[in-house]
Amino acid sequence: CKVSDAWQAPAQPFGLVDFVGAKKDALQLATAATTGRSKGTGTSSHVTASLYLRQQGRVVCGRADGSIVIISATHAAAMHLLRARGEWRAGLPHLLLSGHSGAVTALLHPYSEDNSRYEANHLVSGGEDFTVRLWELTHGTLIFTLSLHGGVVRHLLCLPPSGALRLQSGLCSVADDHSVALVSLKECRCLLLAAPHIFPVAGIRWRLADDFLLVACTDG
Repeated sequence: CKVSDAWQAPAQPFGLVDFVGAKKDALQLATAATTGRSKGTGTSSHVTASLYLRQQGRVVCGRADGSIVIISATHAAAMHLLRARGEWRAGLPHLLLSGHSGAVTALLHPYSEDNSRYEANHLVSGGEDFTVRLWELTHGTLIFTLSLHGGVVRHLLCLPPSGALRLQSGLCSVADDHSVALVSLKECRCLLLAAPHIFPVAGIRWRLADDFLLVACTDG
């Protein structure tokens, strides 16, 4: 088999987490073909956000149906490269997190950013359902959900390490409604909601000496 033949082959490459929900997607496509109603160009399982947990060697994939799939990066790479599509469809060990009612749009593993202030088994996600969610990675448990914003959550950021004590275990979320929220993962609540800004948020800066949050918008 030549490389050129493989490149021109009609079969499409399959994704890392296509095996999760593959039967459901196939049923949806079959139903759409039977009824003549289009379900769009993609399926509910396509990945909308991803994150690599380098300390744990795992890949986190947020999907259009609101689910989050966590798999071993080594096992996924080996099966993806060495196994046939049929065997891949049979699946591999994974952790499935379900809770978002829309696509997952942002992922953050705070421990990867600062292992001195955050828990290694905590994952934070944001989605099209306007929520920020904290997950426990050992068993896939949803710890809490905050409905803070009036738009899709686009960015999740860790707070600076030299801020106030109550902000040491916190994060910042930014959404499409031009709002910015500070969330305490320890207290499981919102500490500050800066909203609404007239123009989209372009950047965030801190004046820690004065305990100020500075929000830059696209209007300059």
